[in-house]
Amino acid sequence: MKNDVCLTTNEKRSGTLHLTQKVDYGMFLLSAIATQGNQVPQSLQVVADEHHLSFSFLQQVARQLRQAGLLTSVRGKSGGYRLTKSADEISIKEVIEALEGAVSVVDCTSDVGHVCPRATTCTMRKKMKKINDEIKDVLHTKTISHFIDKS
Repeated sequence: MKNDVCLTTNEKRSGTLHLTQKVDYGMFLLSAIATQGNQVPQSLQVVADEHHLSFSFLQQVARQLRQAGLLTSVRGKSGGYRLTKSADEISIKEVIEALEGAVSVVDCTSDVGHVCPRATTCTMRKKMKKINDEIKDVLHTKTISHFIDKS
């Protein structure tokens, strides 16, 4: 398993339940755009510079978010990116799924075609699926607006 680095502390993460650096970048980007009011397209270079993010990695993340329909791009001298809907309507679950795929605490709880050889006899799957569904429900209720400083 890859050890991801938290953008805020630069310390290696341990454990298995954590968001990847790609999701961190996606959250920074969407929050930065929402903070600016989404009226004027936001430059990736400006967001990268202001938040000390890798520009090339941020480009990859923006491309995936655009393909998922969470961002739209505007070309030209004053171009950049805008949210396709309000920050209140973009859930953390949507961001994770756009960048990393289905939310799943263990492979057998994924809704995407994983077949475990112990599926018919496993006593843990049903319980883990319940935990996984609860996590997805929470991630669905939290939106980008939760990450915007409104003070």
